[in-house]
Amino acid sequence: MFLGTFEHTLDAKGRLAIPAKLRNSLGEKAVLTRSPDRCLVLYPMDEWNRLAQQLSQLSQVDRNARDLQYFIFGGASECEIDAQGRIIVPAMLRNYASIDGDVVSVGMNTHIVIWSQAAWVERETRVNGDIDNIAAQLVGLF
Repeated sequence: MFLGTFEHTLDAKGRLAIPAKLRNSLGEKAVLTRSPDRCLVLYPMDEWNRLAQQLSQLSQVDRNARDLQYFIFGGASECEIDAQGRIIVPAMLRNYASIDGDVVSVGMNTHIVIWSQAAWVERETRVNGDIDNIAAQLVGLF
């Protein structure tokens, strides 16, 4: 299970240290891909395989389904976690999420979301300012 919010830095070689509390549940390999939220998502292999299976079952005649598959699979990169607990974030993914220095990793139960610090602060400000409305709209889920 992935929980918590962690601030850290991407180094000049595009390496990102995964915080130890998050790294313990990842294993030796993971998959990094794009999120529609302009951030990145890091999946442990078992969760990636589950998601890939679901995406592969979408209709190939539905343009939205194909576009989602292109987006997720086309942006995906298998990552090995090195001895220092780092992954290499490919340039294409760094550019997509505007990650070039300060980074925020957020544990989301089954996966980790990686944001540029600026994008995370903007999102947190918006969500915190509207949390009562958000909770009211989702009240049936609790």
